[in-house]
Amino acid sequence: MTGVDTGQDLFMDFQIRFSGVSHRYGANSEVRATDDVDLDIKQGEFVALIGPSGCGKTTLLNMVAGLVCPSDGQVLLDGRSIGTSVPDGLGYMMARDALMPWRTAQKNVEFSLEPLGLSRGERADRAAAALEQVRLAGFEHHYPSQLSQGMKQRVAIARTLVAEPKIVLMDEPFAALDAQTRVLLHEQFLELWEATRSTVILVTHDLNEAILLADRVVIMSARPGRIKRDIHVDLPRPRDIERLQVSTEYQAIYGQLWDSLREEFQLDAARRS
Repeated sequence: MTGVDTGQDLFMDFQIRFSGVSHRYGANSEVRATDDVDLDIKQGEFVALIGPSGCGKTTLLNMVAGLVCPSDGQVLLDGRSIGTSVPDGLGYMMARDALMPWRTAQKNVEFSLEPLGLSRGERADRAAAALEQVRLAGFEHHYPSQLSQGMKQRVAIARTLVAEPKIVLMDEPFAALDAQTRVLLHEQFLELWEATRSTVILVTHDLNEAILLADRVVIMSARPGRIKRDIHVDLPRPRDIERLQVSTEYQAIYGQLWDSLREEFQLDAARRS
């Protein structure tokens, strides 16, 4: 997309816009991560990005976070270029919990509230309430070393959402968990997200996760990553995950995603061989 008018009136329907975004890296910029990506995300949407490893999914997340500046094109937030400045009201959740081991669960959650100028008592009350929402009441004063991986991820969810960020970036945050724990955390995250409806971009390799959580699933091609397909997930909210997985609607969406991805995985495997 070229010649984009960045006037505010054109962006009333879109909170995040990737416009002609390409990114190259390496000593001589010889590796193309993404190529001419155009993608619009509305305020309050939950969008999942899927595609082969190395197709630039995390690169796009980091552009929204202001951690990576595109080689070409621009990433816009509310009509303004993000560049290399970290936007206000941003939450970022990674594959590992990244908790501070010297802080208790509650103090880890309070960390997200410290820049807001709240009193010590307000921070403590909000952190405790967030931990209760993720079923960790009674574990406020436990250190990360005293918690299971699933419990640590719950603390990370509470820390991410307690400050009510307007945008939440998630880079495979459930990938390290066993299947049962993953389903439980999906349910808990959706319950919390339903209350705030932040804009969410989720990077995942799990088709099941993408369908059950997102409003849209964006399929990226093998590197260099391009938008191959954008599929609307027309499943009602709030979502009953257990019931949806056996529905014909879920199966139909899963089939569309897998058909689109199969060719990209084959191309990626051929390139690597």
